Amino acid sequence: MLRRSPLLKIMESELPDFARCKKGYQPTLKEAKHYYKLINRHVFENQLTPTKIRIFRMRDCWGYCSNINNNSSEPISEILLTRKFPCLQFFIAVLAHEMVHQFQWEIETPLRRSRGLGPVWGHGANFFRWSRKFKRVGIPLSRYGNHHKLIEHRDIWAMSR
Repeated sequence: MLRRSPLLKIMESELPDFARCKKGYQPTLKEAKHYYKLINRHVFENQLTPTKIRIFRMRDCWGYCSNINNNSSEPISEILLTRKFPCLQFFIAVLAHEMVHQFQWEIETPLRRSRGLGPVWGHGANFFRWSRKFKRVGIPLSRYGNHHKLIEHRDIWAMSR
């Protein structure tokens, strides 16, 4: 019998009462690293090299994956996340989204370059090919997370519509 993913348990758990919970979810760096490891194991099959994660105040986005150009042949990324999310489930969805970009940059781009092709980056078909694996662990994969839909519908999948 297959063991249920701890990510699926979290993602299927009831969302908080957003009217009562004004603080939302404020991840610590330790928590971010913990969820990074879980997502890496259950979605990316431990293919990603642990990367630097930074949490700080951002205005225009929930997070992003940044390329670090360090004059080496190996591409390196870091994931930057905002300090406050509507809930834990939304945080996990954003972190997983940024991990897809890390995969694109660190794993797929070197393979493409070895074949004389350019880097892969963005929200095209290459990005959404992860949808099935994400769905298996209960994480919606979207181009951008819409927390207003999440709060309005109280459904983690609403954020991706």
